[in-house]
This record gives sequence, structure tokens and C-alpha cells, in this order.
Amino acid sequence: MIRVVAPSFDRKLQLIMRVIGAVTHKQLYARLKAINPHTQYVPELAYKWVKAQSSPRNHSVYDDLAALVDLTDRGQPVGGSYLRACDYATFRALMAARYRGQLPADDGEADCPTHKAGGPAGGGGGSGAEPEESGTADEMAGLSDLPSANAVPPYLAGAYLVLSRSWSALRPTSLLCGELIVRRRQDGRWMATYLERLPAGDMRMSGQIHRIGPSVLNLLVDAEGDNAMPVILSVPPAPGVVLCGVMSGSALQDIDMGPSAGRVVCLKMTHLTRPTGGDAAPGDDDPSAVGFAAGTTYLAASPAAIAERLMTVGVAAGRARRLAAPIGALLTGSAEMGVVSTGNEQIGSLIREILRDDHHPGADKASNDRFPSRVW
Repeated sequence: MIRVVAPSFDRKLQLIMRVIGAVTHKQLYARLKAINPHTQYVPELAYKWVKAQSSPRNHSVYDDLAALVDLTDRGQPVGGSYLRACDYATFRALMAARYRGQLPADDGEADCPTHKAGGPAGGGGGSGAEPEESGTADEMAGLSDLPSANAVPPYLAGAYLVLSRSWSALRPTSLLCGELIVRRRQDGRWMATYLERLPAGDMRMSGQIHRIGPSVLNLLVDAEGDNAMPVILSVPPAPGVVLCGVMSGSALQDIDMGPSAGRVVCLKMTHLTRPTGGDAAPGDDDPSAVGFAAGTTYLAASPAAIAERLMTVGVAAGRARRLAAPIGALLTGSAEMGVVSTGNEQIGSLIREILRDDHHPGADKASNDRFPSRVW
């Protein structure tokens, strides 16, 4: 459990309002709503924030404010976690670098139209402001609380050919080929778009990317298909030619549709087809460009099949054969061939055994009637 306190948030909020020209909290709310239609910035609570009587408890408020002011620190976008945790002098310096000539005098924040006297004793620094909602003062930290959240290396942007293990019991020895595009939006948030061309139709998913220490976390969501896939990838050194990690979810083209996880390899197109980099590959900056990797979706887990699939996207034959072996070894280099799954047969067996211990008469028959083998 982590106690969340926002140093000098009242002064930071006042400065933001003055720089962007928001006279009232409703005007600031309108600006934030344009960025995030579901913003949790509440004007009625903001009057307390600006008087240093409390600070936002919902972490997304800081993320929305960070997206609005669009600050950078040493070339990296400043996320909500940084905005909340840094001191006022650091925040003001970042604002000065971004909004040259638009900052008020350092003592001008007290003139903010929404600021009134009556803050807590000891001045308006706001370093002791408590979260505004009632209830416990302790709360679990969210993604934006991580010190390195949103500090995604710029060189990760681009289009990737994705190879992973098939989760379906119908294709237990196959690999699956997909496409991934990583990009930074104008509001500073990093997003991923993923495409799989499945027999029943295309599955397109998207989601925000978060930096977590040496890894990036991406929750891919397909709202229409009611599906989600968490993906965690290791951050490679520059120039970021490959992303490797673990993808998890449920197999759609499967009888069980049980939880599964497997290794995934994402190969950047710019370095895959042009070893020295060169011009941008299709889809580097345009999320609508998924579909650049024409060819089969399912392929055998063999070096020959991997090499052939690489050649369909423009990789030279000799290079494709050299890359196929290490790619295959990474994806299938264990007894489980890179996949961990939990099937309904094992789950059903456990449920029946637990219910069989019921002390009521006829429990064994009841458990078998409720969970027959043909269902589980």
C-alpha cells in the first residue's frame, strides 16, 4: 500500500490554468474532456485542489493534465506520475521550457481567478494536501505511479512483424503471425495497434503502452470481440530492432478458450527488410496501416517455414534463413514449446473433487450432475 501525496499541486494547477488561459475550472474541464472524454477531473473538487485543501486521488487526473500541457524532460514525455511527484520548481522549469514567454511572474499564481485565501496553515505549498475522497488514506498504486511510467524510448516506434505460439488446441504445433504498430500520439501517450488475420475474420486490438522499469506493458483490447491480451515486452537497447516477451489471453479459435500465455517475438520492419535502417517501413507512424504483412497467418514451427514467412514480407532469402533458427529457438525452446495454458478438463476435474467432499448426502451424484465430464 502506498500513500499518495502530490507536492505543491495547488501551485502546479494554478500555473497550468494561467498558461492555457482557463479562467474557471469548467473551462479547464472542457479542455481535458477534449483529450479524454472520460476524464475524472471534477470542477467541484478542483476548487479544493487549487486552495491546497486536498489533491486528486484518481491517478488519471494527473495523466490528463500531463497530456494537456505536453511537457518533455531530456527528450522524454512527462507523464502523470512525474507531474504529480516532482517539486514545483522542477515543474515550473519544464513549463518554462515548453511555453517560452507565456509564464506569469513567479509570484503571480496567487492572482489566479480561482484561488482564494483559506488554505491550510503554513502557506499554499500544498505539500500536505490529503486526497479528497473519503475513506482510507492508503491506496494501491496504479500504473501512473511507477517512477518510469510513460518514459517509453522513442526508438520503439515503428511497425513490427509478430511471431508467437498458437494457443489453440486445434493447432498445437503451429506459430501465428501478426502485425504490431507502436506510436506516440500527439498527447504524449504511447499506443499499440495489433492485427491477427484469423480464419473467422480479422482481429484488431489496441491499447496504451506503459513503461515499467526494464519492460513495457501493453493491454491490447478488442471491444467488439470482447477480448483482451496483456503483453509485456523487454525494452531492447537502441535502435530497438526486436521486442521479445510474453503475451497472454484466451484462444478464440479453440474449444476450451482457456487462459493461455506464450512467448512472442516482434521484429521491426525497418531493420528486418533493410539491415542498416533506411526509409520508414509501412505503418511506422500510421496505425491504420496494419495489413502490411500479407501472407499466411499460421505456419509450422520450423526454421524452413519461418524463413519462408520472412521472405514474404521482403526479407532476403539468405538473411531469412539465418534469422529463422534463433527465432524458432526462442519461441519453442522448452518442453511446453513456449506455451502455458489451463484447460477446462483440468479445472473441471478439480471442481468435481472439491464438491465431492461435500458432507451432504448424495453430494457425489449432485457434483457430477452439475459438472458432467462432457461440459468440463
